[in-house]
Amino acid sequence: MRLLIAGGRLQAVEAVYLAKKLGWETVVLDRRPGAEAAGMGDEFYCCAAEDEDTVLPVVKSADAVLPALENLPALLRLEGYCRRAGTPFLFDTRAYRLSSSKLRSDAFFRKNGVPAPRYYPAAGFPLVLKPDGQSGSAGVRVIRGPAELDLRAAAGWVLQEYLAGRSYSLEVVGDGRRFELLQVTEIITDREHDCKCVLAGDGIPADVAREFAALGQKLGELIRIRGVFDIEVIAAEGGLRVLEIDARLPSQTPVCVYHSRGVNILERMYAWLVKAQAEPPAAPGAVKAAMYKQIHVAGTGVVSRGERILTGRGPLRIQEGLFGADCMITDHAPSKEEWVAAVIVTGRTRAAAAEKFRGVIKRIGCGPCEEG
Repeated sequence: MRLLIAGGRLQAVEAVYLAKKLGWETVVLDRRPGAEAAGMGDEFYCCAAEDEDTVLPVVKSADAVLPALENLPALLRLEGYCRRAGTPFLFDTRAYRLSSSKLRSDAFFRKNGVPAPRYYPAAGFPLVLKPDGQSGSAGVRVIRGPAELDLRAAAGWVLQEYLAGRSYSLEVVGDGRRFELLQVTEIITDREHDCKCVLAGDGIPADVAREFAALGQKLGELIRIRGVFDIEVIAAEGGLRVLEIDARLPSQTPVCVYHSRGVNILERMYAWLVKAQAEPPAAPGAVKAAMYKQIHVAGTGVVSRGERILTGRGPLRIQEGLFGADCMITDHAPSKEEWVAAVIVTGRTRAAAAEKFRGVIKRIGCGPCEEG
């Protein structure tokens, strides 16, 4: 199995990691020679999607193409190459158009009775201000009171109530007619609202899991996904509220799910979209607790921060067992005093995984991990 991963940022890091667990050959394509996933695959092509003379032959040589980027013109171009080459395209462009605009997806929620945060002025302060076309936490600000609110500057942005509570994520995979729900994970953010830690396994309240499954079922039926979409919710007073959906391979959560349940989201996408698998997936083994947590090591300190600390570091590497972790995705080298990593640890329980993480930090030798 030869998988072309188009894009080399953190989504591609996730994809290469999971493809390697399946024994798949991977080819990464990105216009940046120092892309985060540039050195992780079996082959790397430094080019843009517009470079048809380079990209089309690679598409023809692949068994499937997985986009790991969020540029619509590039996605449409790649989809066209796949159509011409007869290569499966593991992406739902129709669903992506919906999810790539927070205003559009929020209107979809309201139309279909999906519980979501209220908009200003129906919602009072504090408010959260989000750019319409950015995914994740990019550009997010909390507006504490009227003095901080400039309605002219907020035009075209999402302005809705700020909800405090625990955040959770769930991936849904399907073939346009049928779908399956993967595993609920808990999301921990840093002070800039960027995800710094994902937790899977025990610790998810049973009522949250049930309510989230019902939401996932409803959204799966509404969206009719051909590929994957991710749902992020917050457990607010009165129940779960959907913060956003993203119809593309997410980062962080799939690797955490893999280490917790042994379920590989790439295998599931391929089964639904290429093999047209009708039977349900094999039951996973015993569920372990898993933690996926980013750290920044500098001098004598370690800080846990959001995934943005992994960007712009040049090619990352997979290092099994480093400092006692199950795995690290990192730019660490013995000669470096300053480096970053996504640390993956597992245990029988969440407390055991946390203890293992503390052991990793102790072996690094820079004191306790500060929460950023």
